[in-house]
Amino acid sequence: MRFRRNMPEARLEMTPLIDVVFLLLTFFLFAIVLMVRADTLGVRLPTVGTGDPARGSDAITVVIGGDGLVRVGGDAVELAEVADRVLERLSASPGAPVFVAAEADSRSGDLVAVLDALRSAGVSDFALLGRPAGGGGDGRGTRGRSGP
Repeated sequence: MRFRRNMPEARLEMTPLIDVVFLLLTFFLFAIVLMVRADTLGVRLPTVGTGDPARGSDAITVVIGGDGLVRVGGDAVELAEVADRVLERLSASPGAPVFVAAEADSRSGDLVAVLDALRSAGVSDFALLGRPAGGGGDGRGTRGRSGP
């Protein structure tokens, strides 16, 4: 006489499969977040939606015009003199914020040249200014450190 074995029905467990899928998803999300594009500068002109209000009257402003003219504190200067003028003003009022503004029709090459001159001179803490997205002119800008 043969005894019949009661074999449990085969089940496909989904929990380990779901765990693996979530681990892979997490891995790829972190991999995407940590990827860095070397060909971008991280500058958008000229409209900003958020930012901190500009502070203090001792601020040093560098304005790049659409015609390529660069002004430091209202005085027109050559591109080669921008860093020297900013350093002069920083020595006169240490800790003064440095703001860089570019007009909407200015060339991005002029902005890159000014930022490069400032970094080469050792000025690494400056803010890029822009017009708020709402069209108002309340002097907001984007504040951040340059460089890596």
